[in-house]
Amino acid sequence: MTEACYNLVYFELAACRLTSLPANFSSLVPNVRVLNLNYNFLEDMGPLDGLNRMKKLSIIGSRVKGTKGLIRMVQRMGEIEMVDFRYEIPFLGKGRRRRTFPSGTRALARGYATGVPHCRVDQMCWREG
Repeated sequence: MTEACYNLVYFELAACRLTSLPANFSSLVPNVRVLNLNYNFLEDMGPLDGLNRMKKLSIIGSRVKGTKGLIRMVQRMGEIEMVDFRYEIPFLGKGRRRRTFPSGTRALARGYATGVPHCRVDQMCWREG
């Protein structure tokens, strides 16, 4: 894709075996409101930075390395209502399946997301609250 798709508001790329997104992804789909990247092999969510009109982001079951960058990126999304990143590799313990946040993000699991006052964490999903 070389030209921007300004009219694209819903983009579903679930289970497409993606390993990366183009570095200029946010400039290619600047008006996307709903993005589904579930069950891919994505490790870096940096290309999503700049999608300021995003309302719903779902990246269930990807392979995101670390959550600090992801959380900072979501904090910059001014219109975000729901973020779902269940079953990410950082959330799983070694050799066993845990449904807990890593130690650096436990505060998010207990209440409002830091820096995202209009989103609430509920069962590992951020929802408008």
